Amino acid sequence: MRNTSPSQGRLICTKPFEWLELTPRSRGEAFLCCPGWLKTSIGDPHTTKPLDLWHSDKAKAIRQSVLDESFQFCSKEFCKHLTEVSGPVKYATESEVAHYQALVDSTSTSPDTLNLAHDYSCNLSCPSCRQDYVHSNKAEREKNYRIVEQYLEAFGDQLNTIYITGSGDPFGGRHFWDLLSGDIFKKYTKPRFRIHTNAQLFTRNRWEQIPHIHHRIGYTEVSIDAASEASYIVNRRGGDWGILKENMEFIAELQQAGYFERLVISFVVQDNNWHEMKSFIELSYKWNADTCNFLTLDNWGTFSEEEYRSKAIHKSSHPDHGRFVDFLSDEIFLCDKVSLGGLSDLLPKPAVWKS
Repeated sequence: MRNTSPSQGRLICTKPFEWLELTPRSRGEAFLCCPGWLKTSIGDPHTTKPLDLWHSDKAKAIRQSVLDESFQFCSKEFCKHLTEVSGPVKYATESEVAHYQALVDSTSTSPDTLNLAHDYSCNLSCPSCRQDYVHSNKAEREKNYRIVEQYLEAFGDQLNTIYITGSGDPFGGRHFWDLLSGDIFKKYTKPRFRIHTNAQLFTRNRWEQIPHIHHRIGYTEVSIDAASEASYIVNRRGGDWGILKENMEFIAELQQAGYFERLVISFVVQDNNWHEMKSFIELSYKWNADTCNFLTLDNWGTFSEEEYRSKAIHKSSHPDHGRFVDFLSDEIFLCDKVSLGGLSDLLPKPAVWKS
């Protein structure tokens, strides 16, 4: 079914023209979007030259799919932008479509955002993400540093954003902390940073060690998945609720002082925390967050199918799904601060298309 209407234009997504995400050498894949939303790889960033990867045949096929309205490689269930028609997903004019169509086969383009997700090192072991703690060794860190050098040499001067990180933690992973606190990013002054963290180690002391990026942070996201200690210690395994609250107060101070263009707090909705969603919205006001980002639970291979079904409250097969849908009917979920992503499909239709 086509999404085009005379008044709105053609539904397209610009992200595959802008985003390059690297994954670990053990996985050997690169993506033009979050791999949970677009699971098809464009090649191996560890064995393919950056420009060849960015202009690969698979990359061209994916870009074509978001222009011809098939979205055949995308997962609407998990992509909040396809559900909400937000961010890179938009209704485009004919001239906009023609512009992006010309870019499909162009060999002169480069990514706008480089997501350095090539190291899984983290200080936490969240069940929704991994089964155990992961820390790269010295040899792996040396290889990872070289891959960062290679991709920054190819794209660094053209990048607008460097994302650290959707795969681990920028303060809890040794490799990422070495990047942030070292000299490599000083060579490239144009890119701003998107920081994605669990905030357990986002302390005043750490902040003071990275003064060269203080005014280069466009977007900070903190993954929390709870509004109480009881659910936090389960969903953020290894984390301390008291430390989180203390560090969030510091982060709120930084936001108030204007260090971030945007502060987002995230919450992966599952069977043991959905009843805390309203309380999480209240915390967003306390912590000066611009957005409460509610996400559907994906299975990154950490759950058996049975475990996933028991946790995925957004699925109609879950025994408490009906109660959950009724819970979402509260008008608090319609406020501008809230992003429901794939959960928007569970709301009455007028709420899905709110401005």
